[in-house]
Amino acid sequence: MKMIRLLVFAIVILFVLHVSVSVLFAKAPTTPKILFNSLRDGNQEVYIMNPDGSEQKNLTRHRALDRDAVWSPTGEQILFESDRDGIRDLYLMNADGSNVRRVFRKAI
Repeated sequence: MKMIRLLVFAIVILFVLHVSVSVLFAKAPTTPKILFNSLRDGNQEVYIMNPDGSEQKNLTRHRALDRDAVWSPTGEQILFESDRDGIRDLYLMNADGSNVRRVFRKAI
């Protein structure tokens, strides 16, 4: 069980690192929406917008640093990094910003 968790962690981390290094903007596979990070609300947040820049919306609205968002393959969910508990963890939310939940907690 511990080995499986370690393998899943390694795969997720490699995926997030690959995406965050190679892509500044993430386009949803099934929608034309674009994810991006911004400091415009006083701290780093995850936003969504149309390709023409219209309809910009803050999806995370949290005092923690939220960043490095990527779309799920279906475009229905978004994976992002946040330090909401004082430790950088991975969170998942619906594409509209609802149902935010931690999906991976780093061991201390």
